Amino acid sequence: TMLTYTRCMDSILCVPLMIDAAVWCDYFCMRKASTKDAARATAYLFKVPEGGAMGVDPGFHHQMRVLEDTLTSLEGAGDALDGALTLDIVCESVAEGIITQEQADALMAKATR
Repeated sequence: TMLTYTRCMDSILCVPLMIDAAVWCDYFCMRKASTKDAARATAYLFKVPEGGAMGVDPGFHHQMRVLEDTLTSLEGAGDALDGALTLDIVCESVAEGIITQEQADALMAKATR
């Protein structure tokens, strides 16, 4: 369960935030952004940022500046990518306990079809 702003917790109002998170994660993966940069750039979506986003100034304008800086640093990165799932993201997810090795294997099998 994602902990987002309280006004959206367990509510249909949370859907736009989840869509934003999915779109940004896909974008950062395709641009081969580090997980820390992706976490910091998406900190504005979460009530309690964790991982690489810990310590990010909770002010919305500062968080938007971090997002803009991250996007600027990634301009042109990954333009030649073929859309393949980045292996290091999957490996790190297993290492962090986010997904199991079996889930990672299934995900990679689907990505290589």
